[in-house]
Amino acid sequence: MPSVPVLPFRSRLFRALLPTFLGTMLFIFILTAGSIVATFHFSDRRVLEDELSEISGAVMFQNKIVPPRYHWSEPHHTHIHPRLNPQFVQLFDPNGKLLFASENINELKGYPSSLKQQDGFFTDNHSGHGMLFLSKSIADNNGNVLGYIQIGQFEIDRSPLYGLGVLVLALVVVVAMLLWWFLLQNLALRVTKPLEFISDAAQKISLHTREYRIPPITDADMETLQLAEALNNLLVRLQKNFDEMKAFTAHAAHELQTPITALLGSVEVALRRERTPEAYQETLHNLHAELKSMRDVVRSLLELARLEHVANSSNIEIVDFSRLVLETALDHQPKFSQKNLILNIGIQPDVKLTGNREQLKRLIENILDNAQKYTQTGGAELVLKDDPPTLTVQDTGLGIRQDDLAKVGTRFFRAKEMTAHGISGSGLGMALVKEITQKHHAQLLITSQPNAGTKVVVRFKRA
Repeated sequence: MPSVPVLPFRSRLFRALLPTFLGTMLFIFILTAGSIVATFHFSDRRVLEDELSEISGAVMFQNKIVPPRYHWSEPHHTHIHPRLNPQFVQLFDPNGKLLFASENINELKGYPSSLKQQDGFFTDNHSGHGMLFLSKSIADNNGNVLGYIQIGQFEIDRSPLYGLGVLVLALVVVVAMLLWWFLLQNLALRVTKPLEFISDAAQKISLHTREYRIPPITDADMETLQLAEALNNLLVRLQKNFDEMKAFTAHAAHELQTPITALLGSVEVALRRERTPEAYQETLHNLHAELKSMRDVVRSLLELARLEHVANSSNIEIVDFSRLVLETALDHQPKFSQKNLILNIGIQPDVKLTGNREQLKRLIENILDNAQKYTQTGGAELVLKDDPPTLTVQDTGLGIRQDDLAKVGTRFFRAKEMTAHGISGSGLGMALVKEITQKHHAQLLITSQPNAGTKVVVRFKRA
């Protein structure tokens, strides 16, 4: 399929606005030309109206029509030379019969001897001459029509003037088009120059220059500045995601390499010489523990990946959170008892949540697992309250330093106190808790003091 050629912004802007501009110019041209013609037409009519008004007031005498000698003897009523602007006057009785006519009518062949129209302004052509006519009725004081007066004159040939006007208007249109094109070029340049700057800056960004940002743009519109800011924010997010992915890959490789190395070491030791069944059984127990650790890491990684790519509205339902917390806490009590720890449970009944049941269960399990794993003496207390639904787990474990609190929830992060005491873990448990909390638009609060325990609070919105 052939590709459609992409035109530059300037060309597309010119093509888009050209029909509108030409239509506007044509409208202005027609409107101006029509106004000029109408002005001349009105002027010609006004001349006839003035003459008709003057004559009609002089032909009345004792309720009769009498042609005034003074008007009949004026040069423009006796001659037809165009320089005199001749006017042809006729008087008619009420039946349209010609009573009087000006002398110059006899010099014009084919001039009409009948009343063309009782009242009105009209044009006609006689003997090759364009004529303008104006007629009016003459009435006495009682409103009785005594007759009609009709005045005609040559229509002035203004074709040279009209031609000049058309030429001037065409010149104005050309000048306007040139100005319009110049303004469009400047407008397009103002729009495209910052965009070209952004495009050139974006071309410089690569894997090795991902910290590069689009520099500030001078003399740019607000929308262009917003675009540059949005792209810079996108680059910040991409760099953050890339750095997290890079760190995630390194940590995941390390977490998986450690148990694999331990597995290979155990197998190699077992294969060096013949051993007793008890020794092989011990080796198998070690292999089982390491494989279980690897399974937990892989499972946590899969859950994190699933949480990142699943929409927030997936499998959402009204959850009886009180019952879910109680069931999960009772399942974990044996783990606490095995370490001689106490798990106190205080749950307010009928606490409801809108969320994903499996994710919420995983959140409770991970918090209780951490409380049990990092507590040597004493135990933990689990409290669930309503309004708003708030889950609190307070333990008496090792605690976390203030410097490390902000890192809790980062993938593969484990505080030094935990590794120093030889407690196994992947650093993914609280990362899952943080991700699930965000998916449910809840608030996660962690407070801790070294050797004084840790308090985890998850505050949800009401169902």
